[in-house]
Amino acid sequence: MLVLGIDPGWNNFAYALVKKEGEIFILKHWCTLKLNKFKIEQKKLGILYSALTEIIKKEKPDLIVIESVLPRANPDSALKL
Repeated sequence: MLVLGIDPGWNNFAYALVKKEGEIFILKHWCTLKLNKFKIEQKKLGILYSALTEIIKKEKPDLIVIESVLPRANPDSALKL
């Protein structure tokens, strides 16, 4: 089984591909997108969309999981995400 895990940070967005073979988990690929240099929110969304679309089409994960957003830790980011 191939799992795509997503950490949806607004300034540092990360994802990882993990393959499960029997009882063993193997990290296939990971990436952190540093988005804090982009000030226009539409630009950030475009980059996120392109990156996720590309990895999903290329790797065809069996499962996609997204980390929960913690609104109390950073309410502004929670609204954007």
